[in-house]
Amino acid sequence: SCGCYGAEVARELIKKTHNRGQHLYFIRSGPYIKIGRANKVNLRLTQIRSMNPFGAVLVRCIENEGYREHSLHEQFKDFHHTGEWFLLKDEDLREV
Repeated sequence: SCGCYGAEVARELIKKTHNRGQHLYFIRSGPYIKIGRANKVNLRLTQIRSMNPFGAVLVRCIENEGYREHSLHEQFKDFHHTGEWFLLKDEDLREV
């Protein structure tokens, strides 16, 4: 192999390197799920809870896969509500 990559593969490699150590998280508040990334998910959950009158629960966390955030926003764009919040069921995340 010459070490050359297509543009899409190169972008994914850059994202993985840039977001190394960031964790992908899914936080539920009411009927909505926030898809985000953070280095310290527990701290992020505390921040979201403090700004949210409906409470928030961590549904799932995938270590070191924060680079997948944007592709999941695209995957679930038909369920987009606002910002990083999506109208999803927990079952929708089984394939993630």
